Amino acid sequence: MKIEQISLTHYRNIDNLLINFDTNVTVLVGENGQGKTNILEAIHYCSTSRSFRVKDDQLCIQHDQLLTRIIGIFEVNQIRKQLKIVINKDGKYLFENNKSFTTNKEFIGLVNTVLFSPYDLFLFDGSPKARRRFIDTELSKLFPEFVNSLFNYNKLLKERNNTLKQSSVDKVYIETLDEQLIMVSLIIIKYRRNFIHYINKHIPKLFQDLVQEYNWEIEISLESCVGDSENVEEELRNLYKQALPKDLIFKSTQVGIHKDDLSVRINSQDIIQIASQGQKRMMIIALKLCLIQYIKEITKEYPILLLDDVFSEIDEAKRRRFIEFLPDTCQTIVTTTDRSHIQLWSKEKYSVLSVKNGELVKE
Repeated sequence: MKIEQISLTHYRNIDNLLINFDTNVTVLVGENGQGKTNILEAIHYCSTSRSFRVKDDQLCIQHDQLLTRIIGIFEVNQIRKQLKIVINKDGKYLFENNKSFTTNKEFIGLVNTVLFSPYDLFLFDGSPKARRRFIDTELSKLFPEFVNSLFNYNKLLKERNNTLKQSSVDKVYIETLDEQLIMVSLIIIKYRRNFIHYINKHIPKLFQDLVQEYNWEIEISLESCVGDSENVEEELRNLYKQALPKDLIFKSTQVGIHKDDLSVRINSQDIIQIASQGQKRMMIIALKLCLIQYIKEITKEYPILLLDDVFSEIDEAKRRRFIEFLPDTCQTIVTTTDRSHIQLWSKEKYSVLSVKNGELVKE
């Protein structure tokens, strides 16, 4: 999987820009605030149909402009495709080869990227919702059945909550919604469990090799309302029934897989309690490296890697080990303020673009 080119129009601080990417490594160099991360964000948009920085798409439109447009040219399974995103005051419009999509779920995962970003610390320091979003976003890019089930679950959950807010609640209708929620929950749980099982199997050695410490026991688990139960369907049914009196009081659904969380433990302690900021960063790197391999196993292609200022907070030895773990055939796009980081790659493997005020100058 490769990105050949991206065209940006009125995107944040970028007026008009056309970039052709190196098939190996493209390094975007510049001071902070010049637009390097904006370029990575736009590429990531083509993978997930949303920003990894803001919830409101309108914030990506350049000041005093009516719209923004992203056009990316990609090669996926030896097929060339154009993805286009247009955002204006009326909403967001998604296209593949000029075919329009009516929902985000049809667009998600047409290309696959893995992003390393300073924002990643939310995985440990943020809320359970942020950790669920990480799992669900990655699975949505890979499995149409999962993303359809997730959309259906959220739609049913919204309907159930609206029903609970009514002055007179139809309990028969609630039971009907519960049965539908259970059916889509079974699919979501299956994919989440398989993903966590894969990560938990591979991350301990990766993390230990990255930090060169071999006395760390790593365990990642999915904290769910159904735990590791084999009879998930019946357990969910009982949970909904038992929680209904509380749901009626709070007028919202108090149990379900929308409450799931990702737990990361080192030597049986929560990572928040035991790990330094540097160790948490290396855990995130190990997690993303696992994700790269998971995507390769599922799609038979490596994703596009987006490294946003990932080297500034780790020492040179760890930087070098990180690069050693990156697959050679992965196309990688890196942002940095420090030109010395470029030297971590051999000269024949990268091209450099200097970023200033939303414009690029090739070096």
